[in-house]
Amino acid sequence: NKHNSCHQAFISPLVCMDLSSQFIEDFSPETSDRIRRTSKEIPLPPRTRRKTSLESHQILETIKKIETHRDFSLDFAEMEDDLNEFLKDAVIIEKRNDQNRKEEVTVKAECSNTAPSYAPTRRNTFKWISKKVLFTSPKIDDRKLDQLPSNDKLESRNQKWGGVVFPQNFKRPDDDDEDYEEIEGVSKEYATALKWLIRMGVPHHSRRKAWGVLSGSFEFLQQNPQFYSEILHEAFGENIPKDIHNVPTFGGHLRADLHPNLSAEKLNGVKRMLTALAMSNPDQHYVPFLPDLLCLLSHHLEEAECYVSAYLLLQLFPSEVTVASGTAVRRKTIKRAHHHLRHVPHKSPLPKSGSNIGLFVKNFNTLVYSYLSSNKTAFIKKIGLNLEEFFKPIFFTFFVGFFPPETVHHVFDCFLAEGSPIIYKVAIGFLQLAFKRCKAEILQCKSALELSQLLWSIASNLHNTELLMEKAFKVTLDKRSVKENNKHQSKLNLSAGVPPAIVFYRPKTVKSNILTDIQFEVIWGWLSSKLRITDPTLIYETAVQGFSLNLFLKSIADVSPIFIVLKTDKGIFGAFLGEELKRSTKYSGSRGSFLFKFSPQPEKFGWGEGQSEFFQKVADNKLEIGGPEGGLRLDSDLYHGETRACATFNNTPLTSDGSETFLCSAMELYSFN
Repeated sequence: NKHNSCHQAFISPLVCMDLSSQFIEDFSPETSDRIRRTSKEIPLPPRTRRKTSLESHQILETIKKIETHRDFSLDFAEMEDDLNEFLKDAVIIEKRNDQNRKEEVTVKAECSNTAPSYAPTRRNTFKWISKKVLFTSPKIDDRKLDQLPSNDKLESRNQKWGGVVFPQNFKRPDDDDEDYEEIEGVSKEYATALKWLIRMGVPHHSRRKAWGVLSGSFEFLQQNPQFYSEILHEAFGENIPKDIHNVPTFGGHLRADLHPNLSAEKLNGVKRMLTALAMSNPDQHYVPFLPDLLCLLSHHLEEAECYVSAYLLLQLFPSEVTVASGTAVRRKTIKRAHHHLRHVPHKSPLPKSGSNIGLFVKNFNTLVYSYLSSNKTAFIKKIGLNLEEFFKPIFFTFFVGFFPPETVHHVFDCFLAEGSPIIYKVAIGFLQLAFKRCKAEILQCKSALELSQLLWSIASNLHNTELLMEKAFKVTLDKRSVKENNKHQSKLNLSAGVPPAIVFYRPKTVKSNILTDIQFEVIWGWLSSKLRITDPTLIYETAVQGFSLNLFLKSIADVSPIFIVLKTDKGIFGAFLGEELKRSTKYSGSRGSFLFKFSPQPEKFGWGEGQSEFFQKVADNKLEIGGPEGGLRLDSDLYHGETRACATFNNTPLTSDGSETFLCSAMELYSFN
């Protein structure tokens, strides 16, 4: 494939992993003879023989020996056909530019039936080839940002991915092995081996396998199959909810409209994962990109695989553990790497605290100006656009809503293989591409708002993913400058603007004949912070103990606080009482008490400053909550009831139709454990 004046070798989707001097014997005799003969037929110009030692047999030597590692295999029959075609068509053209004193030297072999040119360039030294997959995408017209890849390109990419076989079974190292922590997981091996193939983009039908292997979740779950079910049981108890109302978003946003292809079942799974992560990791309260990370993973992975992927990418476990070693007489403790660390796909985890996230954004603000020309930098500063503030919310969503969905998935492919630096590269590459493609429109912008709107418009129409990634991969990050900048920025207060830590807890609900899980969560949202971290305990229900005010009062003796739920012929409603309920002719109670209803919509009626303080009373064989008018009343049989507007809670009648009388068909009373 011609790439302007440069040519690169196209030889199937082969990954260079090892070398072998005995490669020729593995081919058929006819092919082996042709390999030897062609390698001698390709001469190099005298002036360049010292500068490059590249010959055709070195290309073959690099790609032939593939270590069949953990079921990683290739079709060698197809490989042999590709090599025959390569040897027939190999043509190298020597071009020199005397004005610029640049040389592009190639080797020429004239064979019969020569068609398209597949040839190595002068820069394709043996060392370079051993690091790259031998293919490249053709040159793309910069002016066609909104052009989708052609069917031929997609078919070619799919064909290359068809040669990759992902592992089905993963070997589990022995836990007692001293070298256990030094054994890398499959995710790192595949990320290295398939790096250049992944950069072309993973086909839709291959993403489940690719993401599962690259994230480490497949290998982890095969060795720890009960991991996620134990997390769910610890977070929710026996009743795992189908839907969740109060969802922790870790400072981010869970927006279904940004993920229209996610089904309701998948979205409910994301809610469960976010809740389980919040309850299992109470120290992690500010990870704003986590909702979109789980949504992206949910497009192709199952719920357990998504949770484990996030668990590994964030490294939600200590890096070291203390273990006992030695004999019973001489017992000692040593520190070893956590056994989950081997499954982590990247050396450095994603930022998971306010200061680390602030440092991540600050680093980008420092790096981006070093990759833009002085004219572009001066224009951006003159117009007043703060690139840090512009890209901050975009980073928090993994470019979701900024780029088209397929572009976002392509970026995420590369992120799983190469880690968080790819986010920097894509953002910088996008700016370079935008200035090159729409320079005239950008220079016409008169304010930062106009420029930001134009950049959003360009990004939303950027369907030419190959062009964006081509720009991104030309960006080479200076690790030393990033490290020095980290030291400098770490002295600053980077936690400014981070919301305060809030302990999230979802109650382990009991099975109720009246309330759903969502209604339980709504009630818990109305409680004080102290009570939100408790679980409900059912202490009285009319279906078991019967309709009797006396039995009701005996069951709640010395119990407080409580909340009462009534199922009536006119809707579900109830009350929360902050103090113990006793027989008395006088009103008692606390200001934290309130009434609530669920029809036609959930609504809470609490006490307010300046309102009456007639909270609760049991007298004349009647239960009264909210006085003196009687916000909620029940007779001695807990069957006939009344509800009126009262001065204590400033409520309306709790019935769904606004009437003041009702019949109670079921009642449940809960305390807090």
